[in-house]
Amino acid sequence: MPNPGACAIGSHVKKKMDIRNFFKRKITTTEETTNPSKKMGLQPVHQVIPSTSTSSSLDQEDQGPDTTKADESNTLFGIRTILTDKPVQDTQMLLNDDQSDSKDIGNFLNNSSVHKLYHRTMSKMNRQEPLTFKLVDMTEDELYDEIAHIGDDFASIPSDGASDNDSDAEEETGDLQEDMHVDVLENNSGDEIIVSGSDIESPDEWDSDDLVPLATLAQKCKNQRPVSWSNLTSNMKLPADFVSDSGLPRSIQDRETLNPYEAFNLLFTDDILNHIVFQTNLYAEQRYQDTGKPYNKTDITEIKTFLGINLLFGIKKYPSYRDHWSTSADLHDPYISKLMTVHRFGWLLTHIHLNDNSTIPERVSDRYDKLYKVRPLLQFLLENFQSSLQPHEHLAVDEAMIKFKGRSSLKQYLPKKPIKRGYKVWVLADKTGYCWNFEIYTGKVGNETEKNLGARVVKSLTAQVINKNHRIYFDNFFSSVKLMQDLLDLKLFATATVNPNRKDLPKFSPDKSLKRGQYEWHTSDIGVTAVKWRDKRAVHLLSNYHNPTIITEVRRKEKDGTVVQIPCPALLTDYNKNMNFVDKQFLYLKELRESSKNAGNFSDLLKFRIDAGDQTLGNHLFTAAGNSKYTSHRIQNEIISLAGEVLLRSVVEEANSSKYFSVLADETADIAGHEQLSIGIRYVFEQNDKFTLKEEFLGFVKLDRLNADSIASSILQFLEKSGLNLDKLVGQGYDGCSTMSGEIHGVQKIIQEKYKRAFYFHCASHKLNLVINDVSKITEIRNTIGTVKDIIVFFRESSLRRNLIPNIPLFCETRWSAKYKSLRIFAENFNTIFKTLHDIKTGEILMNSATTKRAAQLWAATNSFSFVICLMVGSKYSNILEPVANTLQGVSINFVDVYHHINLIVNSCNKNRLEVDTVFAELYSKAVSSCETLGIEVAKPRICGRQIYRSNYESDSAEDYCKKSIFIPYVDHLILALKTRFSKEHEIAFSLFDILPKNIKSLDSKSFGVKIKQLYNIENLESELNIWKEYLCQSKIAENIAIEELIGHCKFFPAVKDCCILLLTLPCTTCTIERSFSTLRRIKTWLRATMGQERLVGLALLSIHRKRTETIQNFAIKILDLFCQSNRRLVFSLE
Repeated sequence: MPNPGACAIGSHVKKKMDIRNFFKRKITTTEETTNPSKKMGLQPVHQVIPSTSTSSSLDQEDQGPDTTKADESNTLFGIRTILTDKPVQDTQMLLNDDQSDSKDIGNFLNNSSVHKLYHRTMSKMNRQEPLTFKLVDMTEDELYDEIAHIGDDFASIPSDGASDNDSDAEEETGDLQEDMHVDVLENNSGDEIIVSGSDIESPDEWDSDDLVPLATLAQKCKNQRPVSWSNLTSNMKLPADFVSDSGLPRSIQDRETLNPYEAFNLLFTDDILNHIVFQTNLYAEQRYQDTGKPYNKTDITEIKTFLGINLLFGIKKYPSYRDHWSTSADLHDPYISKLMTVHRFGWLLTHIHLNDNSTIPERVSDRYDKLYKVRPLLQFLLENFQSSLQPHEHLAVDEAMIKFKGRSSLKQYLPKKPIKRGYKVWVLADKTGYCWNFEIYTGKVGNETEKNLGARVVKSLTAQVINKNHRIYFDNFFSSVKLMQDLLDLKLFATATVNPNRKDLPKFSPDKSLKRGQYEWHTSDIGVTAVKWRDKRAVHLLSNYHNPTIITEVRRKEKDGTVVQIPCPALLTDYNKNMNFVDKQFLYLKELRESSKNAGNFSDLLKFRIDAGDQTLGNHLFTAAGNSKYTSHRIQNEIISLAGEVLLRSVVEEANSSKYFSVLADETADIAGHEQLSIGIRYVFEQNDKFTLKEEFLGFVKLDRLNADSIASSILQFLEKSGLNLDKLVGQGYDGCSTMSGEIHGVQKIIQEKYKRAFYFHCASHKLNLVINDVSKITEIRNTIGTVKDIIVFFRESSLRRNLIPNIPLFCETRWSAKYKSLRIFAENFNTIFKTLHDIKTGEILMNSATTKRAAQLWAATNSFSFVICLMVGSKYSNILEPVANTLQGVSINFVDVYHHINLIVNSCNKNRLEVDTVFAELYSKAVSSCETLGIEVAKPRICGRQIYRSNYESDSAEDYCKKSIFIPYVDHLILALKTRFSKEHEIAFSLFDILPKNIKSLDSKSFGVKIKQLYNIENLESELNIWKEYLCQSKIAENIAIEELIGHCKFFPAVKDCCILLLTLPCTTCTIERSFSTLRRIKTWLRATMGQERLVGLALLSIHRKRTETIQNFAIKILDLFCQSNRRLVFSLE
């Protein structure tokens, strides 16, 4: 039965009170009136209630003293006890257990001095008699200390029962931590406070929400107890050995290979992709139900393509994603645009979903999650992160920022961070930088700021690695004395910096009293070590396992520049070594400033070399002044520029040692929109009596103006600065634009006015490309080529449509051989393409309305005999031109070879023109066969009186019409264009062909000698030519011998040898220079668009001439020699 005194509180008004405020409350009693200097504490008192059946000698034997006298030897739950026979009439505390069988409270009593008190208490509780407590004299600190010991008693009490004298207690089990509660009640007057057991039959007005677990009361009191600090190392906890496996799981280790794509699939699994596909299709269906707009379901393959395109967007950034599909040549990305249409990409971008919108909780709901829409993906990734690696012993907790400048309620602003705006992520990182656990910070809820956020984050992130003796590192945002104690209980050994204003820290000496290298330490009674070490400023650290007496030494520089060794606690060295794990995640993601925690690849490589044992480098980086370490970006750029200069000098030395050289140039725009002029040279290099034709890249020149004077001046200044002997300049090779090739005021004319022998030669590859453009002026041929381009784009812009036909490369205007290849493959697969367009048009292949409409238009354009015959004609001559276009792009091509190949094409065309009936009949038969298969009508177009848009020949048949209007004009235009474009522009230069074996019989020694000597000043040429002519006629030298080999027969003919070298040196194409454009785009990317010109040129030279770096002797020493020529603070030498 409840205490009758407790029943008297029925008229009191009950009020739930904060525990800390309850104990701090001023409670007035009769005893306090007599001694007001003391505060009141809790002290148990036994209230005797008569009973004849349950009394025992033990009750009489253990009668307690008077209520005013405390017995320090008796302790119940860590609270000093007093026994009395007098009932308490004033302020009381009533504690009782369950009304069922008695609980084994003895499990929580392991002290022989209280066994009698325990049995007395148990006997009273078995009779359901109340156990009462009385407020007695006790200071506030003593009160906190006594109540806090309850938690300690819980942890130390054995589970095998209590005293052997109580058999009932041995049979019963109980859990005070779960069953015992404290209820705080207060009357209107505030004179009385009664604390009762939760399981006592209470009046109806008692509310279970007012019940506070007794263990919670004890823990709160324990938290309030001040930490005791001392200089005793005996308080320290020795760290246990790491007891878990670490590294990659066996399933991954057993793989023979693991490329980046496979590693990505381990983290971004098919489960994630299937989830994305399901949720995206679900959302599209929901949209369809609302709007009635039809849709095509997506699948894993398309989602993979979509994700891959987004990754590419991160490398090649445009203002809008649509720019990648732009028709503008400057913006269009053929690789991305061929993967997926812009319309399909846009549809996926607006429909892709990760969670069901229909089940999203309301904002006012307790289940509302700001990350609801991405929560499944985060959960998948977290599970995959943790299953793909078992964490190593050392772990670090820190914050990371994901850069984001858009609008989001989750976006954080940290002005002191390298990434100032973005999503904040709490990360638990492995020593390799691997993110093993993470939590995205969603901000505070409403206007409430989360208390103890740092401690909560650390405990949350490390919850799955407890009891394994990991070493954890974090900074002063997270650390506190309480957190260190809690981690120690979880067998996590932590080291962290700490804010000196944190609660419970010991009192340290002022900063001014500590000199550099001095430190002081304290250890707490709970095993936490606090250290303050003075460097340039004071550093405060906490650890729950380091021995503060272990000292290391670190090097520091004094103001006078001398290096000294100063003492440093080992725990600080350990912290600095292991705290940067999270920073490693950003090593390859962005270019960092030197002030950042992670200084980037270059600095990390230097540190790696130092760790490998390079003491010289380590001493230099540590002892050198900040302006003489030579690790800044300016020094890096200078070294790159000097490396390029060494390579450039090597090329120039070879060119100057040769007899002649020609200059090659072409311009392009880089990724930043600057015009870059690429310059190279062509020369014959002699080494060990072996002659090699070379075309070498020299560098890029940034053009501020694009007129002829500016470009010509830039070329000449660059050649002179490079050290080339311009007196040996005999040729210029450019494209055919008027600025470069103008005969009155073009670049070539300006340079030739200064150097008379430097004739201009139009690039042969450009000329062949212009030939095709000339032929395309025929209306039917032009329309056919345009239709073919559109059809290829139509199929390639969608991954779904691309799989319907064989792969056909796009028409590329800058890749000369690509258009021939595209037209040839298109003609070979025309039947398949035509049928596929028809199936899309008729709906047999389901597509959206826009696609169906476009397919119908393209099918109509191909559904004519004129289109088929033009396609056959174009394909036939593409097969002839394609190998020639590929040959002209070679470095070793010379004018003899160029005109040999062009003459072969002209002769073949002339033969076809003479045998036009036979050749066209074959083409016509093939076209008719294809049309009959496809159901295309074979007919000639309608003839009218006046026709200006197409051919209008009178003919008796379709064959005759097509031959007159298409085939014959095409061949005639082709022959004319070849002869016009490849005419011998410079008679003197082309007269050098006569010294070759196949032309030697027509050689006029006298006139040839006069022409050549007039320009090139070759001595004894006329007399040598007579002997050379006789030598070739008598020798068995093949007529088609290569000029490089022919030079080997000129040992006794030095003048003829010079003519052969001159013939090889004359420029044929600028393909070598145009290949440097690819290198330019690899070096100066969207991520490096602000790169300086010197760095760009140096990197380009290193990339293009990478093989030459291996052949140059003492390449590194030569770079260092150039580096030392400038005034330096240090003396450099390379051993």
